[in-house]
Amino acid sequence: MRLKFLLVIIVIAVIYYALMLLLKDWRTVIIAGLIGGALYNERLKSFLAGLIGSFIAWFVLMIPILFNEANQKLLIIFSSIADFPLEIILALIFLLPTVLGGLSSLIASTIRRILEK
Repeated sequence: MRLKFLLVIIVIAVIYYALMLLLKDWRTVIIAGLIGGALYNERLKSFLAGLIGSFIAWFVLMIPILFNEANQKLLIIFSSIADFPLEIILALIFLLPTVLGGLSSLIASTIRRILEK
């Protein structure tokens, strides 16, 4: 059972990473989450797998961007203009796609459960 959970996390992360590289759009996390959620019946585990898988892929994609010195300066300028702390902006950068991946996975597993009944 634990192996299936890890497998779904890896599937979501790989699909999201590949779609991000091909289509260059962060909203592809919805597609990756739906595919990952279709592999699970349990809603909580499906949500967690989508959440963790999309976080891993997004983190790997964002590391080179966030460690770029020019981008760091841009984030500091944006946080001063928006009057938000830099930590909140970084949290939102990681939180939005991650939660969207988890919710799309949850939706797919819920639809699968409904269709099986």
